[in-house]
Amino acid sequence: MKAVTSDQKAQRLRAYHAIGSVVAEVVPGRASYGDDRLSKLAEAIGYKAAALTKLRAFASCYNQQDLSQLCKLADHVSWSHVQLLLSISDKSKRTTLQQSIVNNGWSKEQLRQAMKAKSTDRHAGGRPLSRPTDPEAGLRQIDEESERWIRLCREIWMEGGSSLIATLDSLPVTRRTDKLRKQALSSIQKLRALKKECGILQRKLEKLA
Repeated sequence: MKAVTSDQKAQRLRAYHAIGSVVAEVVPGRASYGDDRLSKLAEAIGYKAAALTKLRAFASCYNQQDLSQLCKLADHVSWSHVQLLLSISDKSKRTTLQQSIVNNGWSKEQLRQAMKAKSTDRHAGGRPLSRPTDPEAGLRQIDEESERWIRLCREIWMEGGSSLIATLDSLPVTRRTDKLRKQALSSIQKLRALKKECGILQRKLEKLA
């Protein structure tokens, strides 16, 4: 049923959060690859696995205090906005963008463009990455970035019927263009380089553990 009043919009967000919390308990985000519990749960309750993945991410990113604040903004920040905000791992940046939606009256597409612009600005000119101020902060940075990649891999790229891999597997031969193959090869090269660097980093950290 389409939400009309502020209370109805807020109730819908709370309902989504509650479902996501249950999903997180039944199928934790760190479940091993090949675990089909999410797909089975989705089938059992009549949801798509991709939808449950988003609800689980919602419950993970927003604690109860964050949810309460979000519900106060329900007239301005819709579930469509929230789904985009979930891709922002930094809570302070996510909160800033969330308030910008209210201040500027952004639509979903305007939010998407703002996020894209910020990403472009951040990487423009080959600016150096920020360095941690101490060893503990550096290790936390590894944890946070690794968790982000794990979530992307499991929840966006590989898991569920609407994942990247499922989409690519279902592509007819006629749509497997040279451009797509070239991009796939580029992605493979980057993943190989990532695997190599991660292996080196892991071995060095194991000496300290």
